Amino acid sequence: MRVSILFASAAADAACSSLSDPTACLNGTDCSWLMLQGACHHALSPEALGSPLRCCSSTHEDSSCQHRTDFLPDGSCSLEDSAQSGSFDITYATRMLHLAGAAYCAQDQVEGWSCGTHCSNIAGIESVTYIHND
Repeated sequence: MRVSILFASAAADAACSSLSDPTACLNGTDCSWLMLQGACHHALSPEALGSPLRCCSSTHEDSSCQHRTDFLPDGSCSLEDSAQSGSFDITYATRMLHLAGAAYCAQDQVEGWSCGTHCSNIAGIESVTYIHND
């Protein structure tokens, strides 16, 4: 019985993992949108359970995510300084690296979110505004 439960959970996570934006992710009641990863996972997957509660959104009844909608305002996922916590998250660091790299792309590439490797490695970006400061 345990094996079939684990298999069902892996299949459910695969279904959620195929969703690439918060709205699609939360249309399925078994999924959670993980802000730091920019990815969708099953609400009870190790990834979702390991996400900071304020950095995920889910409508699953057993989810402890703090958010329940696909509207996730800036600042809703604030984290403590990793230097103070003593931990380093390579996934988060890589995501931030690509966001920073996208800042050096041309305006049309940023607005179309088509700036090559930086844009293609960050899922879930929906509202893009190009700001140029002279």
